Amino acid sequence: MQETSRKVSDDEKIRTAATFKADGNAFYKERDYRKAIGKYHRAILQLKAVGSESKCAALLPVEMKNGSPQELSPEMNDLFISLRVDCYNNLAACLLHQENPNYRKVLEYCGQVLEDRPSNNKAKYRKGVALYHLKQFDEAQAILLSLEAADAATKKYLALCKQAIREEDKQLQKTYRAMFSSSSTLSTKMEES
Repeated sequence: MQETSRKVSDDEKIRTAATFKADGNAFYKERDYRKAIGKYHRAILQLKAVGSESKCAALLPVEMKNGSPQELSPEMNDLFISLRVDCYNNLAACLLHQENPNYRKVLEYCGQVLEDRPSNNKAKYRKGVALYHLKQFDEAQAILLSLEAADAATKKYLALCKQAIREEDKQLQKTYRAMFSSSSTLSTKMEES
């Protein structure tokens, strides 16, 4: 019996990705973030396969236009981008719910979202949270301030950023004072010699 490999159309890959995303959303609602992450990753793998016509072609760069494979219909292209944005955004949300979040991955996923949708407030907020936890307070504050509306969670992180920036400034001033007072003491001692 000869095994034949059936080509999977790009439309089918996108529909499969949509199913994986829906499954991920169901696990997210159940607060099973590990399983949700798995489903979102599977959806993204399906989306990454769009535009590859064979196993060998998957290794070659796909002709892209505006971040999507060129041969998609306008409706499928919209669905493709929407799925990619949602999956990366949902992955970032899942990671933030983990006991020990990987904030660098959150930044990466939010970056993917913001490439396609620069004004996506959820991705901006999650990026701001990740930046805060990575102690990049100025950047976190800037991204959080760029949100269209500040809810309680955003206000909380903005306050935390402001407090952390004040603490950094105080520490810097203290360090400079110590440096300059020790250098003036040293110059006084040198003058006395």
